[in-house]
Amino acid sequence: MIWLRRVINLYNLVRTGWLLRGIPPSQAETVAQHTFLVAFTSLMISRDVISKGLSVDLGKVLSMALVHDIPEAVEGDIVKWVKDRVRGDVNKLDLEALSELGLNDLKDLMLELNSEGSVEALIVKICDNLATYIQGRVYYELGFKEVNDILEGSLSSINEYVRKLPKGYNEIVKNIVNKVIRSLSDGSKE
Repeated sequence: MIWLRRVINLYNLVRTGWLLRGIPPSQAETVAQHTFLVAFTSLMISRDVISKGLSVDLGKVLSMALVHDIPEAVEGDIVKWVKDRVRGDVNKLDLEALSELGLNDLKDLMLELNSEGSVEALIVKICDNLATYIQGRVYYELGFKEVNDILEGSLSSINEYVRKLPKGYNEIVKNIVNKVIRSLSDGSKE
């Protein structure tokens, strides 16, 4: 079990973007905390989509959500700005990290996620950004206004991924995401 000790370190690996915006390390979200919120929002959105009669492989969604940042156990938390600029190399880095962790059996899942090759992958990408947005709102409300660019970037990415969803899925997911964002803004308990 090569991966065990390295993956556990994600409990303590603080997300770099928050640190760069002045969030103290003691308050900054860790990769593991982020992964939990991605998995949970992925579960809730997928359940909503399924309840509307559309097909989603819930096992695949949850698997992708749980492993989406596992490569960071090797790579560290690479900020989005850098990942966007080395887009073609991200797959290579992630696959090498999985190999180093002894998790070669997850490579196809990671490739599907990174290539945005399915409804499930797009849902996880949306939830990855939604989780970042949710945490950013928490920091913003605590007075850390420097996170505003992350909030804006997360919303932009969410909208981009929603547009990539097949017809039918996109409206349902868009409505769910908008409800989440509104509830953060107005404090509703919807």
